[in-house]
Amino acid sequence: MSSRNDLINEKNFKFMEKLPGEMKISYSRDTCVDDDDNVIHDPDILNRINGSGVPPHRLPLKVGATIILIKNLDVRRGHYNGTRYMITNLTDNLIEAEKVIGGEHSKILIPRIPMISESSSFPVPFKRTQFPVLGAYYLTINRAQGQTLIRGGMFLDRSVLSHGHLYVGFGRCGDPRNFFVYANQSEFENIKANLDDTKTCTKNIICPEMMEI
Repeated sequence: MSSRNDLINEKNFKFMEKLPGEMKISYSRDTCVDDDDNVIHDPDILNRINGSGVPPHRLPLKVGATIILIKNLDVRRGHYNGTRYMITNLTDNLIEAEKVIGGEHSKILIPRIPMISESSSFPVPFKRTQFPVLGAYYLTINRAQGQTLIRGGMFLDRSVLSHGHLYVGFGRCGDPRNFFVYANQSEFENIKANLDDTKTCTKNIICPEMMEI
């Protein structure tokens, strides 16, 4: 887990490269929601945006890889946001997958669908047509919320930036002996003399106003 989308996408790509089989890259089709905005904004700019609630423009996929669904597709059959699958077959426009945990209705066909970013620094809303999945080897801390892992960890090249992120990350694994953390210490160089050099540090973010009842 980490707190940055760009880092998560990079790590998932590198992990999938190590799996046997042919890597397929699915490229999204991005357009502005308002047709008038498409005249002004180049699609190449939209491709670079990693917005919340949408997969990346460049999505690595491979048969045998584990993915996580980021949109409800069939809640009645248990195919909802946060469910993990293994890819069993893959074409340019369809993913065949099976739930990691198995059970009834475990198989699913996942098509490309249009998704609108929930939050983005881009000045106009945009739509991304892509498979509604992400690689499940590395997840953002927000995306990992609700997951229960036997073994896991956090890769903190920078300290968390939002209230509750550190707590959510540590809460994904029931056994602390199976949870590992890398925390980059370079951001603490200016106060290094005041820290215990036998310990690793990271920042926690607490917003007092959010703790008020």
